[in-house]
This record gives sequence, C-alpha cells and structure tokens, in this order.
Amino acid sequence: MAKKGFERSDGISGNTVRRSLHFFWLIDWSGSMAGENIQKVNYAIRNVIPEIRRVEENDRINIYMRAIKFGSNAQWHMGPEPIPVSKFNWIDMDASGGATATSQALDMLTSELDISKIGKRNVPPVVILMSDGGCTDEPESLYYEAIARLNESPWGKKAVRIAIGIGNQNDYNKEQLDSFISPYLRQKQGVETFPASDARKLTSYIQAASLVATQASSQSQGDGDDPDSPVILQKIEVNEDSDGPDFSKLKAGDVF
Repeated sequence: MAKKGFERSDGISGNTVRRSLHFFWLIDWSGSMAGENIQKVNYAIRNVIPEIRRVEENDRINIYMRAIKFGSNAQWHMGPEPIPVSKFNWIDMDASGGATATSQALDMLTSELDISKIGKRNVPPVVILMSDGGCTDEPESLYYEAIARLNESPWGKKAVRIAIGIGNQNDYNKEQLDSFISPYLRQKQGVETFPASDARKLTSYIQAASLVATQASSQSQGDGDDPDSPVILQKIEVNEDSDGPDFSKLKAGDVF
C-alpha cells in the first residue's frame, strides 16, 4: 500500500498507511432491464466515477472497484481482479441476461469479501445492489441462505450495503432488497431500499448513494475485527428536477 510520511508536533515521525476501500456494483441485467432501465444505469455509473475518484484523493484511501452482473446466472462484468478507481472506466452493459439469479451474485460477493482477499485493516467495503425484479433462483430460500452467508462474513456484515429498486414497487421485491441492506443500517439507521420509480430518480439515487456510502466508509475507523463499529450514513437525498438525457429515446449501446 502507498505510504506517506508524517511528523507530529512532539517530533515523532513515521509512515501513514493508506487503507483500501473495495467497491462492488451488483447489477440486474435480466431481460426486463432492457432499454431505458439499463441505459439509466450505464449513464449514472459513468458520471459518478469522477466524484468517487475525488473521495480517494481527499480522504487518502485506495479505492478499488468491480462489477458483478446477474441474469440467468451471475458473472463478472468488470473483474474479478480489483481495479483501482483511477483506472476504472465503465464498460456499458446491455440487458440480455435472461432471469434474475440474485442469490448467485450474493455468493460471488461473499467469496470476494473474505478476509484473505480484502485484508483485516481496511475500511468497510461498499456494495450497491440494483434490480427491477425478484430473485428467480429456486427455491426462494436460496436467496435468504445467501444473505445469511453474507451476514456471517466479517466484512460482509460490516460492509455498507445499499439497495435500489428500479421501477414501481410492484415490479421489484422490496422485502428481498431490504434484507440485502446492512443489518446495522436497517436496524439502527432505518435505511430501506431506495425507490427509483423513474429515470431521474434512478440516476440520482445511483450517484447519491454510491458517493455518500463511499465518503462514509472512507472516513470510518472500523476494521475487520471490530464488528460493532458501524458506518454512519448521512441521509441520502436526490434532486428529482436535475437535468439529464431523455432515456426513452436511447438504446443500450448509446454513448454520451
């Protein structure tokens, strides 16, 4: 890890170790996400990356980013090796993934959050899950078993885990998405799935949630062997009147 020297007022000097923050996107690329929904996701992620890079510079941490997509199965969209956010250039995603194998994506995430891969003394990882439906893995218990494994992982239960529901609340499974959210965020801070019912809300929630979560984690003092030190998340608000492209006229491959 990169180190930077420091000198205290009492004359003691030494090295400051920059901790690492591992950031994961978990994105539904099932057929129902085709068209406007997946393009909103591409647009929002591409535009928030420069803001996250500024967090890395200001908070003196090393941010690494990866992306998992899930349709009929889960697979890496960008990964599996951690990519420094300074070199992370989003690759647009289509929506040809078929069904919604969310539980498989959760198991991939849990595997990557193992202490042997993340290390012990870093800041809590950040995970943003987005879906416009419910897990289609059968039986349904597979989803909640995957959540349980994630919660049992030292870094899994400390991670800043946020869910965004795409479309009307009748479209996605809010109960499933709520259960993905970090238990301490749900139980102590009242965080629920963010409802992105239209294009502007989705892009705003993706950008606001990812940036706020990254800032909160980067400034936390917790590490892997202190499970009772939750990250304090600031209230996430979106500007519904912000300008943006007309997504209804865009195709998944369009570039801004």
